[in-house]
Amino acid sequence: KRFPEKFMLQLTEAEVEIAERLWSRVNVRGRPHDRAFNATRERRLARVRKTSEGTIVESGFTDLPITKITSDESGAHVLTGTLTSSWRYGWTDVPFGLHWQQVRQVILESFSDHPHGSIHQLLHDMAQAALDQTPAIAEIKFGLSVTRYHPANLEGAGMAPDTNLLIPEEGPFGVIEATMVREAC
Repeated sequence: KRFPEKFMLQLTEAEVEIAERLWSRVNVRGRPHDRAFNATRERRLARVRKTSEGTIVESGFTDLPITKITSDESGAHVLTGTLTSSWRYGWTDVPFGLHWQQVRQVILESFSDHPHGSIHQLLHDMAQAALDQTPAIAEIKFGLSVTRYHPANLEGAGMAPDTNLLIPEEGPFGVIEATMVREAC
């Protein structure tokens, strides 16, 4: 169906947003199965906005479950939650698919290697790693829905407390957000 000409003359901005559920083949006896697949909760995101002033391209992911376990003299510490990230490119002539994979990977590596400490510092360091690796990124945003864990109370079962057996608290503990913008050269 065609749009009336007068409508097209009034159009000043267009935006397209695409979300893709990530699927992979199920491994059976160490080999990818040819007809069986599974999906994660994670979704890959892409957004393109075209205005009279230019084109803005954003990429990212949402609903990526993450967990990290560390321990020290006070016991085990568990950071678990759902990570969302989006980044805006400073220009549009980039290999978006390759950059998406590289940025996601450096974020996960930074998360994995980060020492136990502040979640705010963790998000800052993940953003810095992505900006350092991919010069085309002008801005990156994170949202982390965190779930807290506490040691299980086993006294009712006649057992001694075990600080290594952790139970999640109900609902997310909080949502921490961060945005980092590349400094203009």
